[in-house]
Amino acid sequence: MANLKMMKWFIVPCVALVIVIGSVASCSSDTDKTAKNDSVVTSENTEVVETEPEPVIEPMVVTVDEIVEAFEENPLKATSTYENKYVKLTGKLDSIDGDGDSFSLESLHDEYTFFRTIECRYKNEHLDTVMNLTVGQEVTVIGTITSLKDSFTTMSCKLQVESIK
Repeated sequence: MANLKMMKWFIVPCVALVIVIGSVASCSSDTDKTAKNDSVVTSENTEVVETEPEPVIEPMVVTVDEIVEAFEENPLKATSTYENKYVKLTGKLDSIDGDGDSFSLESLHDEYTFFRTIECRYKNEHLDTVMNLTVGQEVTVIGTITSLKDSFTTMSCKLQVESIK
């Protein structure tokens, strides 16, 4: 009988312990479900914040004449001022490359700018526009001057075209 009494004292606390552990585990599981439901509710109720559009970068407005003049005065300063800059460049169409990937702009006013032209490289998307240009026509391009170098007695300037007007 004493053994039976001892067994009761051992079994009852063990059963109680199992019930407590089960209850705690059940509550923990319910908390996870609640947290998941809360996160769903939270995500459904989040406010949509509109982001501001990125500011439009305005190109530096310049003519072939201005670049040539700056280059003749000080090639180092001209390179620092214009190389890798986004520009809106206006000049007179000097030539169109037969390969269909570039054309050259020269001074609008000076007829003696031999070797003082700007090579404008364009992508195929501009091919139709370039095909309708004529030598001597005033052309405005928007793009980035990728190179401005002094090569003996010539100025080498290249521009990657984004648009042609």
